[in-house]
Amino acid sequence: SISSHSQSQFIHQIQALIILDSSGQRQYAKYYHKADGMAKLDTVEKQKQFERRLWEKNSKMMSTSEPDVCLLDNHLCVYILETDLFFYLIADDQQNEIILSEVLLSITDALNMIFRNQLEKRTFLDNFDLILLTIDEVIDDGIIMEIDALNVAKRVDKTEGLGLSEETDALAQVVKNAKEQLSGFTSSFFSF
Repeated sequence: SISSHSQSQFIHQIQALIILDSSGQRQYAKYYHKADGMAKLDTVEKQKQFERRLWEKNSKMMSTSEPDVCLLDNHLCVYILETDLFFYLIADDQQNEIILSEVLLSITDALNMIFRNQLEKRTFLDNFDLILLTIDEVIDDGIIMEIDALNVAKRVDKTEGLGLSEETDALAQVVKNAKEQLSGFTSSFFSF
């Protein structure tokens, strides 16, 4: 029998998801208090201090399509800048940064599909309900539930009737074709 501690080692947990604007102001923050290591951030004041230090550490980042990683107070912080919004995933410093990067990309990629590559503060504020729904599709109480941005966008579309199905189906076909071509290339490249 596997102990509950051993089982928790296999479950990747998110301690927090934070979205700040370009001036470091909180736009969204969800702290998962059941996650290990979150006792120190149990008040809004402590959370905002943490967010301020996090933003100060990363605010000079130029727009990039790839997540970056930093450590802050024994927390692994994976972040990405989308136009004028900083998206941060916070986890225990023992978590896998590649998996966390994929989770963060699944959220931002799904939002970019939903908002047709217009993910910025104004769109964010005008469509806060869609932001929450997208995040809930990916993370539930700190547990990673889904990392396929296309599936997330489709589920949000089914719930909200956004009319993405034709676009996402076409995108899915392009991705499938690219994977097949890459697979063919790698198998012919590595065959001896």
